Amino acid sequence: MKCKSIGVLVMALTVFFTNSVLAAGNPFADVPADHWAYEAVNNLVADGVLTGYEDMTFKGHKEITRQEMAMMVARAMVAENNVEVSSRDKQAIVQLAAEFSDELNSLGLRVNRLEQQTDLVTWQGKAEYTYKQARGDLLAGRDSSNAMLLRLEPAASLSANWQVRARLEAASELSQDETGTVTLKRLYAQGDYDSWQMKLGKLPLYTNEEGLLWDGQYSGGQASFGGGWKRQQGAVLTLLGGRLSPQELPSSLGLVSDEAADLFGVNLDGTKKKGTAGAGAYRLKSDSWNKAYFAGENTATIWSLHGAYRFTDRLCLSGAYGENTKANRQDTAWQTELAYGRYQPEAQGSWQLYSAYRQLGEAVAAAGTGDALHYGQKGWEVGAKYAPWKNVGLILKYGDGEEIDSHQGVKQYFARVECFF
Repeated sequence: MKCKSIGVLVMALTVFFTNSVLAAGNPFADVPADHWAYEAVNNLVADGVLTGYEDMTFKGHKEITRQEMAMMVARAMVAENNVEVSSRDKQAIVQLAAEFSDELNSLGLRVNRLEQQTDLVTWQGKAEYTYKQARGDLLAGRDSSNAMLLRLEPAASLSANWQVRARLEAASELSQDETGTVTLKRLYAQGDYDSWQMKLGKLPLYTNEEGLLWDGQYSGGQASFGGGWKRQQGAVLTLLGGRLSPQELPSSLGLVSDEAADLFGVNLDGTKKKGTAGAGAYRLKSDSWNKAYFAGENTATIWSLHGAYRFTDRLCLSGAYGENTKANRQDTAWQTELAYGRYQPEAQGSWQLYSAYRQLGEAVAAAGTGDALHYGQKGWEVGAKYAPWKNVGLILKYGDGEEIDSHQGVKQYFARVECFF
């Protein structure tokens, strides 16, 4: 223990005397500007885990060496023993230490057993209140809801590369004075390596069309190959397959069976400098479902294109398109969005404004996000996100459009308060 303390002290002194080097940058940079570590370190600075870097200017634009980044990670590991660190920041330090383990080892800080520095099991989650109100030509008055949601997400480290993740949720409708029932929404194992990632179990289903097609979970497996899933650069190929429950689709679709459908998909995505682009293809098949997705041959075949371009650190234009080639009505969906600002709930004072146009064909977008506009509708949507305090967010959205088939007008209001822990 005495030797370990001396080693940590030497490490801290070494990091202190290299601050000037970090401030000046390095022409022999080998940490790409789009690397996920930059944002992770910025969050640690914003949360007060790392001090002395408040004036750092890299923030995704200035590249530094892996050795310099490792020194910052080492300082975060030292600070973890001296200041209160949230479970989210602990998990970030674990991931950073795994990414830069070779460089940390060369500095004399062994990270082969990360559990010596962090908890084996970390917890994070959020509590949120959501108010929705819809007004339209087809509605007699107003249709509103007041919902509460509690979400817990434990993560257990099995090794330097593997962990088990889960999501527990309890939801209730306040107007009905409901008592929420805790539901296991996700439970899966995840392996992270330099050029590939594997997930097995009850997984998140949110592909890169930004909620246009999918926003839920499915049971099966997923494998990603390439540099982008972790380093966020280059091309990434993702393969997924499993079973999709009808509960992931709105009950108003009128699916007649509780049996899950077969789901298979492939995504090819690429990121280079300020731009991202990609394409996807998905196949759903069920002998017992009907409506929307399964207008013919009990099969839905959906393909998609998506892209985004970041003009500045705050201004981003994105868009996505999807088509169900087996459907005979509402077989396309698309959206485009212009966003300004950076909303990060962990950063007090962060904000974002956006404006979007969405056409959400039922046969394509029924499993999408659908907050201010949902499947079967098209129109304009505007919104604002703001973090008045650390880990507290306010979200406002307004949708003004019409039903795709009937052209009846619809207006929808969405408000949410979310608290992260």
